Amino acid sequence: QKPTERFLITGYSKLSKPEQKVSYEQVSAVINYLIEQEGIRPERLVARPAQQGGEPNRVRVRVAADGEMP
Repeated sequence: QKPTERFLITGYSKLSKPEQKVSYEQVSAVINYLIEQEGIRPERLVARPAQQGGEPNRVRVRVAADGEMP
């Protein structure tokens, strides 16, 4: 892992509010794990919960492309 890499943590859900809440909780759990267990600084992580277009109840972690992060 490169110390300057930034990561997108994307959670997918259906449109219902309960499923979106689950997505937020799942993304939060992944972020907490990355910070507490892997030692990744929080400013290197961007959460994108409750997104459409992926398999519901899945969380995807990937390295952000150049220019993709704010």
